Amino acid sequence: MQSKKRVLLVGESRAVLETSIKGFNHMTLGFYLDDAAEELKKSIKNSGYELDYLSNEEASRNFPTSEEAINQYDVIIFSDIGLDTILLHPDTLRKSLIMPNRIKLIHDYVKNGGGFIMVGGYMSFQGYEAKARYHGSLIEDLLPVEMLPHDDRVECPEGCKPEIVNPEHPVLSGISTDWPVFLGYNKVKAKKDADVLAVFNDDDVFVASWDYGKGKSMVFTSDCAPHWAIPDFLKWEYYEKFWKEAIAWVS
Repeated sequence: MQSKKRVLLVGESRAVLETSIKGFNHMTLGFYLDDAAEELKKSIKNSGYELDYLSNEEASRNFPTSEEAINQYDVIIFSDIGLDTILLHPDTLRKSLIMPNRIKLIHDYVKNGGGFIMVGGYMSFQGYEAKARYHGSLIEDLLPVEMLPHDDRVECPEGCKPEIVNPEHPVLSGISTDWPVFLGYNKVKAKKDADVLAVFNDDDVFVASWDYGKGKSMVFTSDCAPHWAIPDFLKWEYYEKFWKEAIAWVS
């Protein structure tokens, strides 16, 4: 019996430090949010894949550091996690120890046959104030898009409607061309050999894919969860089917 394909989802969590001011007094509260990826995680599991999840807080220490470890996965998905969280292992940052370059490890993993998806957000592509920092990196090399060197967010409080331009692609097979609106996305530019599946605002890439070496990669430039992804998208009848087919294609 063939084993399930294995997916590693990384990111989509945050720790919050909040100060409440009540007249003369104030208090500081800290709390942790890891529920943003719940719908995506549920969709992956329901689609028959084996899922491992690393929050932003766990990823810096626990993301694979060897070919053997990373090759356990058929697909890696990054969503709202900056480059430095993966690049800088805590033992390098705090103890000045030499550690493997995990950005190069991901690059070589895809080039040698792995699958990779980057999902948009405030800490994806270049992101908020360009702090995600993927422009000019080996991750940019393996993706079907070029990134801007500055803050790349496009905010659409009025809602922006995706336009499907390649409905015959396997990732979109059997999926309605009438998508819910989104409230924003990361602006990127398709590379020459990229296959653009969907766009925003006539020509801004929404979904694009390509082959890279022996592997495949894909971008989804809006978010899989709020705030850019509205509740209608998370409840959309094709939400689970889209992610199932995206993972199937890149793997």
